[in-house]
This record gives sequence, C-alpha cells and structure tokens, in this order.
Amino acid sequence: MTDVNDARQLRRHLNLPPARNIVWLGLILTLAVVPITGCGGDTVPPAGLSLLLVTLDTTRADVLGCYGGGEGETPNLDRLAGEGVRFERCTACTPMTAPSHATILTGTWPMVHKVRANGTGKLPDSATTVAEILLAQGFATRAVVASFVVKRMFGLAQGFEVYDERMPLSAPRRPALERPANLVAEAAISNLRDVAGSPFFMWVHFYDAHHPYVSTTGNGPDSREAYMEEIELVDRQLGRILAVLDGLGITDTTAVVVVGDHGEGLGDHGEFDHGFFLYETTQHVPLIFKVPGWTPAGGVVSTRVRTVDLAPTLLEITGVTPPEIMEGKSLVTMLAHPESGADRVAYSEAWQAHDAFGMAPLRGLHDGAWKLVDAPDPVLFDLAADPGETEDVASAHPDRVADMQHTLHQLLDVGGSDAAGERLDITDETAAALDALGYTAVEGDGFMGMNDENPLHHKEAIEAYAQATRVMTTDPERAKQLLAEVVLANPEAPGPFFRQMRLHMTKRADDGRIGFCREVITARPESKLPRLHLAQLLVRDGQIDEGIGELELLLVHAPQYAAGHLELGKVLLGVGDTEGARGHLEAARRLAPRDVAVLIAFARLDAAAGDLNSAVAILEAALEIEPDSMAVRNELALARRTLVESP
Repeated sequence: MTDVNDARQLRRHLNLPPARNIVWLGLILTLAVVPITGCGGDTVPPAGLSLLLVTLDTTRADVLGCYGGGEGETPNLDRLAGEGVRFERCTACTPMTAPSHATILTGTWPMVHKVRANGTGKLPDSATTVAEILLAQGFATRAVVASFVVKRMFGLAQGFEVYDERMPLSAPRRPALERPANLVAEAAISNLRDVAGSPFFMWVHFYDAHHPYVSTTGNGPDSREAYMEEIELVDRQLGRILAVLDGLGITDTTAVVVVGDHGEGLGDHGEFDHGFFLYETTQHVPLIFKVPGWTPAGGVVSTRVRTVDLAPTLLEITGVTPPEIMEGKSLVTMLAHPESGADRVAYSEAWQAHDAFGMAPLRGLHDGAWKLVDAPDPVLFDLAADPGETEDVASAHPDRVADMQHTLHQLLDVGGSDAAGERLDITDETAAALDALGYTAVEGDGFMGMNDENPLHHKEAIEAYAQATRVMTTDPERAKQLLAEVVLANPEAPGPFFRQMRLHMTKRADDGRIGFCREVITARPESKLPRLHLAQLLVRDGQIDEGIGELELLLVHAPQYAAGHLELGKVLLGVGDTEGARGHLEAARRLAPRDVAVLIAFARLDAAAGDLNSAVAILEAALEIEPDSMAVRNELALARRTLVESP
C-alpha cells in the first residue's frame, strides 16, 4: 500500500492532538479492528479501482426497500445492495448536511474539523480530505453537489479539480438554492464521460429528499408520501448514473459507495425535519458498498459502524493507507467478510437547538444496544428492547449512564476545543438562503454562551420555530405569527429573534424591527437580547443617546450580561469616550475572557489610545483561542501593519 505522508507531519498540518491522544481515541471508539496491511487473499481489494461516492441527503435508512421499507420503490438502491454489501446499522455523526459531509470527506469528528452547523462554518484549509489525498495519488477528482449549504464557500471543495456547484436559475440572474436530481445526474454523467479513461474519485450529492418535498401526484408538500416521491426520484436518477457506468465499460473497475448524510424526522418524536434531536430517525442512515469482483453479493453487516469510517475505507479500497489523523477506522475487513467485526462506539451531536435557542447541545453515544443522549439530564435507550426509543431507562441504569458519560467525555477531551471553527460572515444573501432551507444563521454580538436548558424538554417551541422556518418564503405572515409566539416565550433565543428581525426588514428607515423589539420588551421587560438589538438599531439610525440609554437600562437589569457591556463599550468608543468604553470592555472581558469579539474590541480600544503593542498582544491571544477566525486574523494583520508604519 502507498503511504500518504509522514503521520507526524500530517498531524502538525491539521493542528491535531499528539499521537498518544489519537491512539487513545482509537481505543475509545473501536473494538478489535483487524489491520489489512499484509493480510493478502480476498481481504485486500483488487488494484486499479476508481471510486464513485453518492451521498443521499436527508435519507432515512428505514424507508428504503433493502432496509425493509415498504412505502415506496427503490429498485436501483435495492439492486446495488443485492450486488454488494449493506450495513444494517450505520450512525451519522450529526443530523446536519455540511458537518456530516465534512466528516464523511475527512474521516474526522465534528469537534476536530470544527464544522458544527450549515451555512455559518467553513471546513478549514488545514483539513485533509479524501479528494486531496487521491488527487496527490494521480486520481481525477470531481464533485457534483446539489445544495447551497455544500457550496465551495464552505470548504468542502478541497482536493476536487472540478467542483460542479451550478444551480438552475430560479429567477433572472438568481440561482436556486438546490439542484434537482435529474440535473445532478446529467452533470454527473457528463463528468463520468470526461474521466472514464483514468482512475477517478467522484462525489455525487442528491438533495431532493430535503424539505420542501415536491409531489407530482397531488400529495401534500409536507406529507410522508411526498417525501417518498423524492426518495424514488433520487433512486431513478441514480439508476441513470449506474447505467452510464455500464455503457462506458467501467462498472467492473468502479467501486460504488452510497451513504446517507442524515435522516428525517417525518413527525416521529415530535420532529418534522432534522437538526434538533438525535433520534434514530435522523441518525440511522443507509450505507451500501459494491466493489466489483470483491465484495460478496448480498452481504449484510449487522455491526454498528459510523459515517466517520467512510474516508479511511475509501482510501484503503484504492490501495492508499489512511493517515493516522483520521479518527474513523476502515471497514475493508467487514466488506470482505461481512460476518466479521464488533460494534463500534458511535458519537453524534446536534447543535441546532444550541444555535437557535442557546440551549445545551445534545451529544449521543451508541455502545452496543445502549444509546445515551447526554444533556443536562441524560436520556438512555435500550435499542434492543426499545428500537422506537419510547422509554428512557436512565434512572434504572445509573452505572451504565455514568460509564457512557465517562467514555463520551474522554472522546470530547481528545477531540480538543468545543468551539466552532472558522465562521463566515453572514451576508443578507446567505441569511436568506439559510432561511429558505430551514437553517439558523445567528448574527451579531447578542448571543454569548449558552444556558443549561435541555432541548428535549422544549419540543413544542422548537417545532413551532421549525414550522416557521418552513413557511418563511411561502407564507411570511404565518411565519411572523409563529415566531412572535416563540420569541415572547423565549426572548433570549437568538434564532427565532433574528429570523423575526429579518422578516420585519424593509427598505424603509423604520422597517418594523424597532417596533417589534419594543413590543417584546413591553411584554418581557427583563429581556436582554431584544433590548440589546433595539439599542443597536437606534445607534444605527443615529439616535445614539437613546441607544446608550437602552444599554444602560439593560445593564441595570442584567449587570453580568457580557454582551451588554461589550456593546456599550463599543458605542462609547465610537463617540470618543475612551474612559467609559474601557470600564465596560473590562467588565465584558472579566465576564467573557475567551470571547474573541470582546478581545477584538479591547484591542481596538488600546490601538485608539496609541498602545499598538498591547493591541497586537491581545489579538495574538485571541488567535490562540480561535486560530481559524478570519476576523481575528484581519484585525491582527491591520494592527501589525499599523505598528510597522507608525513613526
């Protein structure tokens, strides 16, 4: 096999923990993985294979025929499973598209690659993808993607010579936010014809099963039947691609891998779509391999595996040794011998309730038949006895909960900082795109930290918010009504609040946002986020004294509110009151010492006072906290340049 790189160099390149921690991570997450190097025989895949990776967005395993689903027809996926190996229990690392694909393409967990949400984070350049490794080995690398949330700007294009992200026009000069399956298939077929004469790695992404569902038979747009129509459409278009492999004469030299990035709630457990919770409806995904001349036809692996295992498996199928920095473990031995292997401990996380409501993130751990959902009050399911996850047995098994929490915390410690990585600036266009797709784009300085609320205890509010996101473009007045109810009940929740703000935006100077903030404050005078945003809007409109007054009143009610001190410090600095600004920024720094927005503001204060050395030192400290922050990097570059140019 071909070594990709010296493991220590790759680890330094990715800024990952030292080797002893990577080894410990492997001990935590896998049991008895048999190495394939030197095994020989049918354990080693045939040489000279190309790879076709197909990811099915928002696809539950249990709706496919080969997984026992009887609601629709998926003959091409079923045939592929019959000709290859199907994994009965594959667990996705997260119910979100961009983070899930980042894990699939890098073989690392979200706490390592740092992509935690759709649309707001970017896979850092320091990450190493399967495409980058195979490109270095001489493979042609191409991708055809179908959604805004996996566009090049989010970092997933690394290593692909061609990254086809073209979307059809939904209006003059305005691209749509997703590409339908027929157009994805046409682009994939065109690219296959281009690379058929050489070894290639191609990733094809289908997005149709994501809400809103499109029915051609009169089914309701939110119905399970419409969802199944989308699944059937994807299956037909996949069949077109497989037929072209036959027509080009490369079926016998192309390994085909199909995996779901996450599932869909479809109303089960009070969740219509996905992103907020960690039930099997969104975490159990299909995984099928067909490696010509090697995988046994109709093989079924009952062992639990993870989507993080995809990247090292893809590499080993092509004869490339996976780098040590990949947390996933190859499935090649299981593919050759489907009866082999022990269950792998699977990690998963859901951050949507954290991003939208400031609640605690949910983290899951599968260990055999046991499934822990860790939260301020953890939930434990015995999936062998209760596959529908209807009964929490945590109180009956406290030792089991403690053991699994210990394993989970070890994993999180090894993975490094829990902070998100490089965050993108949320433009109005990006925010509107995320709104249309049902995702949260938190903006501004109003959200710092989180509370200890368990999302599982707030399903009604979460689903009302999710329903509002689904109708924002089709029925904005209904969305306003739903969001108003959610905001009044949860005034500190940034997702509902900022979405309501965007719905009130118009081209008028008084666009409705100030009025809504005042409405919430009247009903909930203790509200911090609405009053903070009201002050920001007043300052924006030139009503600086009134804005300062609102911030001072906010801090009377909430003297420990770091965001309030930060905003007032910034406003006072802007009007030349450096002494007053310093007092509030010092308070913000005391309350949130590792918040880079606070450190940037403090550095600007020192720079304005002429102490550029202090500003540079503060920004260097901020960069150590968030090494991927472009905001910190830009501020630091400016401060250093000013320091050099100063007399």
